[in-house]
Amino acid sequence: MKVHADQTSLIDRLSALAQAPWLRWLLVAALVMLYTSWIGYVIHYNKPVDFYVYYSAALASHQGHNVYELDAETWGNLGGFPGIPFNDIPYPYRYPPFFYVGMTPFTLLPPRVAATVWALASGVALIGSAWLLSRTFHTPQSEVVMLVLLGLSVPALATVHVGQVTALVLLCLVLSLYAYKKNRPVWAGLALGAAVLLKLIPIALVAYMFWRRQFKATLVAVLVVVAAILISLPLAGLDDYTSYTRLAGVLARADVLTTTPPNQSLGGFIGRFSWFLPGDSALYLKVIRVLNLCFVIATILLCWPPGDFAHRVSLEFGLVVVTLQLITPFAWLHQLILLLIPLGVLAYKILTEKRKRFLVLPVAVACVLIDIQGLFWHQLMPYTLLLSLGTYGTLILWGVLAWLLLRNSRGPPSLAPQPDQMRFNVDNLKGSAREQAPPRAT
Repeated sequence: MKVHADQTSLIDRLSALAQAPWLRWLLVAALVMLYTSWIGYVIHYNKPVDFYVYYSAALASHQGHNVYELDAETWGNLGGFPGIPFNDIPYPYRYPPFFYVGMTPFTLLPPRVAATVWALASGVALIGSAWLLSRTFHTPQSEVVMLVLLGLSVPALATVHVGQVTALVLLCLVLSLYAYKKNRPVWAGLALGAAVLLKLIPIALVAYMFWRRQFKATLVAVLVVVAAILISLPLAGLDDYTSYTRLAGVLARADVLTTTPPNQSLGGFIGRFSWFLPGDSALYLKVIRVLNLCFVIATILLCWPPGDFAHRVSLEFGLVVVTLQLITPFAWLHQLILLLIPLGVLAYKILTEKRKRFLVLPVAVACVLIDIQGLFWHQLMPYTLLLSLGTYGTLILWGVLAWLLLRNSRGPPSLAPQPDQMRFNVDNLKGSAREQAPPRAT
């Protein structure tokens, strides 16, 4: 009893400390210093290769090439990979045509200057995502908690390091969830559509919202994508769109094993068994597809029935985001920064429900495993099963969210208004005299 009392007292003291305004600003300053110095390192040593891929595709299109039909030599000599050895240049380009059309303005700058602007935008997007998540699931401690989670995230540093677009995808998804929580479906759809334009994976969330009968948001998201295709078609050319459609399966690597250690999807985990259990790659691909299908079905069942959207959207949105990291053919470490969304959901549960404080342990373990994977995978090369620590961490988060959804489905939702709901009602009251004040929580 005394040990339990001491633990509770410690948690209460930490909770009080986390509410101090000076600590929030101190963390913001620390994050700005962290990302400024990290961006300086990344640009000085010319690391953001993935950005140069986007840049080069825009260059190729501007020069009249079919981006998807370029040979490796022409691709490497476009001038978009300054100082990068030819053997280290990623090939081929794997994104849809509308993405490189959107990157065209960057080609007005020299590649390394453009990479600097891109890296700064990524840093701002990461810090902005953490702050907005703290407002989406608001508690007196949420800002400090989300800023700490971001500061300790190796995937966040990885996405800046390689120049990936994932930071902007995260911001769009957080904006979408924030808009859903504030009952603004048009803005939610706009943000979700923008996320799909940056990376195709979030299209699964569009399907989820349609299934959830959020038709206005779904329609807006679809219109955003269709508009991007129509606008980019004259600029990219019909040939590029035709080639992309024909080669989409190959570009997505859905028909090959991607066993490189940075791949933290289920496909990477299962595929690495082929290193010491030799067998037909087709058999491994079948196992991966069956396992992926099982997770998709399990996710659907956990989100069933499609009702009570407002009460369950956060948990379900987070679960879908986690599932997407598991079932894609490849999920590089930087992509796991998207797990900041379910981490925000779980942090809110832990902070607002004392009976769920024990979830701190599995959530902390998941974060540590993902960070260890990012920091030490080179050293873990002799130990094949330890090369999937990020996968294990992702599976832990999936299990925690699944457990919460199962418990959530056993009883009716609480009638007491949540803090976000109360704030939203007060805002509406200011704009309309017909609104009634929310009932006081007891």
